[in-house]
Amino acid sequence: MNVEQLNSVSYSTVPVFEKDDFSYIEEFHEYTKLNAENFHDLANRVSTITQSPKLRTMMTRSWKQYRGNERVALPKPELGSMTVQEAIERRRSLSSVPGASFDTKPVTAEQVSAILGFSYGVTHVHPLSSGGAQYFRASASAGGLYPLEIYVLPYDVVGLNQGLYHYAPVEHELEVVKPSCPRQQFVATTTYKELTSDCPVAFVITSIFRRNLSKYLNRGYRFIMHDVGTVLQSMYMTTTAAGLVGCAMTGFYDDELGNVLGVNNVDEAPLACFVAGHMKKS
Repeated sequence: MNVEQLNSVSYSTVPVFEKDDFSYIEEFHEYTKLNAENFHDLANRVSTITQSPKLRTMMTRSWKQYRGNERVALPKPELGSMTVQEAIERRRSLSSVPGASFDTKPVTAEQVSAILGFSYGVTHVHPLSSGGAQYFRASASAGGLYPLEIYVLPYDVVGLNQGLYHYAPVEHELEVVKPSCPRQQFVATTTYKELTSDCPVAFVITSIFRRNLSKYLNRGYRFIMHDVGTVLQSMYMTTTAAGLVGCAMTGFYDDELGNVLGVNNVDEAPLACFVAGHMKKS
């Protein structure tokens, strides 16, 4: 490690940790590149889908369902009068504020509803000539495929029992995945023990990869990452507008967190967490 090489020009141009081996990341990046050779395969796949009404209709059904599980209706999502500019200016990650932590004050089901509804809920229904419908969401998604799923862990939410829930965006409801999911199970999978031990509510974003890769092949992995970032930004904005503070987290043990959710970590796997609540006043 050549600390002496550090200067005020640009950290990105300084090989401080020159012994690190990122060859596997570089190789993975190569597999997701678009070039003249693989564009033909990608174009053929997209063409096959766009020319098939059945495939197009199938791909509009982009949400997971826990059929037969108990459901909890959420209040109609509403946000206050805060402007987008105000939300952007006020937004802070809780972890970036020195000494900040969550207050013991609970959040409400209305606030959870607003975060979900205006981050990944349905905002427009477009009828299709095939008889189905395209459900457009609050956050943009490559090709309108919406490969993400959101799970909710309400630990101190007025109007919601504790447990593990899955967000059903079309009906704007929560599906009960587990009637009991002790906080310590979630905390044990993360590296942010203080945030996860005190947060009133946590959201876990997963991806069903083939929902996107089936259309965009290897390139689709990049699109999935774009989708995650878009949803996290929406969560920051809506959390701020709802009078709360939030924090995105990717510090978790992937397979262990997937096991808590009950996903297989291959076809569907966790990609990000988001915790929200009131900031403790100093």
